[in-house]
Amino acid sequence: MVYDGFRVGEVSEACCELTVWDNNKLSNQFLGGVRLSLGTGLSYGKKVDWMDSESEEVEIWKKMMANPNSWVEGGLPLRSSMTPRH
Repeated sequence: MVYDGFRVGEVSEACCELTVWDNNKLSNQFLGGVRLSLGTGLSYGKKVDWMDSESEEVEIWKKMMANPNSWVEGGLPLRSSMTPRH
C-alpha cells in the first residue's frame, strides 16, 4: 500500500480500512477486513467510532509510520464485521 496526499503528521489522524470480498455474478459476500490506525477514537481532535483499531492493527500502523518510504510487512486476522467496536 502506498499513500499519498498526507503530510507525515497527518497519518496519525487517519485510518485505512481494508476489506476482502468474494465477488461473483449473483452476490457479493463480505469475507472480513482490518482497520489500520492508532486506535485512539479521535481523528483531528473529533471523536469518531471508526478509529477503533485493535492492538495488532495499531502495531502495524505504528511500524509503517516509523518507516516512511519503506515496505512494512505483517499479518493480521480479518475482522468478521467492520461495524465500530464499543
